[in-house]
Amino acid sequence: MIPGPPLFADEKEAAEIMQLLTVHDAAKVLNASKSLVYQLVAEGKITTYKIGHGAIRFRLEDLLEYLERCRVEAGGPARLPTRSSSVTFQHLDASRLAEAWRGREGG
Repeated sequence: MIPGPPLFADEKEAAEIMQLLTVHDAAKVLNASKSLVYQLVAEGKITTYKIGHGAIRFRLEDLLEYLERCRVEAGGPARLPTRSSSVTFQHLDASRLAEAWRGREGG
C-alpha cells in the first residue's frame, strides 16, 4: 500500500474537524434547550455546518465565541428585552378590577 498525502494539514486541523458537535451537544455547552439552539441557528447567531440533508453540526469554538458575545460586564448596561410602549395590560387596569369586584359583591 502506497501512503498518500496526509488527510489533514496538522493535528490542530484534525482536532477541529473531529470536534463537530450535534444540536444536543450544543445545547449542553450553552446550557440551553435544543429549541433555543435551533432558534439561534435560524437567526444566524451561531455558525453551523450543514451536512447531508439538513444535519447541523457545530464547532465548540463557535459556540464559545457566541457565549462571549452574550457576555454583559458587571456594572455595564444590561441589554434586557423591552416591550413596546403601545402594549397595554387591560387586565391590570385598577378601575376595571374595582368595577368587576363591585359587580361581584352586588353593589
